[in-house]
Amino acid sequence: MKHTISHVRGELLRRPLACVSIVFLVVLFLACMFAPQVAPHDPQFQDLLNVNKPPSMSHLLGTDNLGRDVLSRLLFGGRVTLLLATEAVIVFILVGIPVGVLSGYFGGRADRIIMWLCDLVLALPGLIILLVVAAVFPSRTALMVSLGFMASPSLVRVARAATLSARARLYVRAAEVMGLSRARVIGRHVLPVVAAPIFVQVTVFIAAAVVIEAAMGFLNLDVKPPAPSWGSMIADGAQVINENGWLIIPSGVAIVVTGIALGLVGDAVREISASRSTGDEDAAGPAVDSATVDTVRPLLEFSQGGDLLGPLDDSALLSVRDLSVTLTRNGRQTRLVDHVSFDIRPGQCLGIVGESGCGKTIMALAVLGLLPSDVAVAHGSITYGGTDLRAASPRQRRALRGREIAFISQEPMRALDPGTTVGGQLKEVVRRTQGVSRKAASEEAARLLAQVQLPNPEQVLRRYPHELRAEWPSEFVSRWRLPGGRGCSLPTSRQLPST
Repeated sequence: MKHTISHVRGELLRRPLACVSIVFLVVLFLACMFAPQVAPHDPQFQDLLNVNKPPSMSHLLGTDNLGRDVLSRLLFGGRVTLLLATEAVIVFILVGIPVGVLSGYFGGRADRIIMWLCDLVLALPGLIILLVVAAVFPSRTALMVSLGFMASPSLVRVARAATLSARARLYVRAAEVMGLSRARVIGRHVLPVVAAPIFVQVTVFIAAAVVIEAAMGFLNLDVKPPAPSWGSMIADGAQVINENGWLIIPSGVAIVVTGIALGLVGDAVREISASRSTGDEDAAGPAVDSATVDTVRPLLEFSQGGDLLGPLDDSALLSVRDLSVTLTRNGRQTRLVDHVSFDIRPGQCLGIVGESGCGKTIMALAVLGLLPSDVAVAHGSITYGGTDLRAASPRQRRALRGREIAFISQEPMRALDPGTTVGGQLKEVVRRTQGVSRKAASEEAARLLAQVQLPNPEQVLRRYPHELRAEWPSEFVSRWRLPGGRGCSLPTSRQLPST
């Protein structure tokens, strides 16, 4: 955990926008927290002889319609706004992280109940509930606690999805096999993995909490006049916008810039976490290439330099010769796939076995032409049905994908859009590849799910990806019937290795 924190801190210092955003947030927080010592005037002192004055040396941000110093009210108002937003964030974290992590790690009936409750809370009209709470409980704390609780299901979903991904990793399974307690496995191996997506979600919510608190202040639901808050300052400026339009700008800019700064910090952490695995590989240097070669050595010995396979096989449906893929990061290149060659003829299956990270998926994406921008084919040829895929245009490749060549991911949480139902995504693929009507696409999608023996295909079509069970039903796991009448027993999901 300490290594992770130091790594993130070091990467943040190399990003100018993130550094500027962090400095701004720290200065803003300290200025607001120490407002009694920093503010040049009493925020409630009324100087009726200097009403609606523009910025000057005596009043750096001018005065409002009652002659009060705008800068002083901005600092004291920020103190109120940030403290109330912090209360909402604390509830958001205390509810969202434990519930999401436990739901994703233990699964089962508790997971389904938690997801059902999250869907129920998210379906409620949040703004109306906040207004009711403000009317029934005239307490700012009650309003912010309600806001944090109403928004916590979004963090529960993020933490659950990240935990599901972390739980499937080999080192987490190894820790469980070694006999470590579940609390230790979660604290030592799961939480560091889910920290980055959770941090991004928290920064987004902080910005949203500041905006919502300002909206409540605009409606005079947070503090009682003449006490300031950023929202109440905007309300005061709106009343005299024709006489003094400047009055809404300081508090409005403070809200907008705070939200942007939080978003920039969250994006920086997200990018750092996304590049962490490849960054570790870069730091390893040549050891990464050696590990990759050792992992797929049976294939490389068979196809070293393409010499043993010889020229392209005209009878092969897919022929790959001397394929190498490299990653370019920070001016350095790392070989991910090294001199791979193989042929696949019609009706033939080719199995490539290797541990996670050895380059199996990268090789498949290279064949499809779907490599990330920083990963490219260094050399080699990829021929499908007599067509050189490396020389083919993007339009020609798109014509083959989904009709002739397809990639099936083992992780539906990554392969499926969380904002669209499973049926909507399947029907979209069927209509695109087969050109059929909506009704025919629905029937075909249900038939495909039934063909792979998924239980209740009609219900699966109507569900979102996060609503699918993390484990197969017991009646499906215990026995699976292969085409032709042959059967085989399948292990439970906890016994399946991560591949």
